[in-house]
Amino acid sequence: VDEKFEELKTMMCEEFENLTDEVKKHNGVKPMIENLESRFEYHVTDWNAFQSGLQTQQAIDEDKEQEHQRGIDEGDRLFNKRIKLAALYLTGAGIIIGALVRILFF
Repeated sequence: VDEKFEELKTMMCEEFENLTDEVKKHNGVKPMIENLESRFEYHVTDWNAFQSGLQTQQAIDEDKEQEHQRGIDEGDRLFNKRIKLAALYLTGAGIIIGALVRILFF
């Protein structure tokens, strides 16, 4: 019985030493993990800020593009209006000149 008890005691001591080694490893790794977690949070915050800035810039660019297109459309509308008005004036002038030429020469 004493021999079995000694054998059991030896096995338990070896397991306890293995366990303490694991605990020591864990205790040594724990500050590194906490440091990594804090740095990770910092990087996540930076990434979110970058994404937010990128989305903001895209929204600004889209708004600028829409405003530019509205300006182009407004310019085209005014140009077409002026062309129609000029065509109307030329047509009226042509009719009046044609009537005067007809009256004077015929």
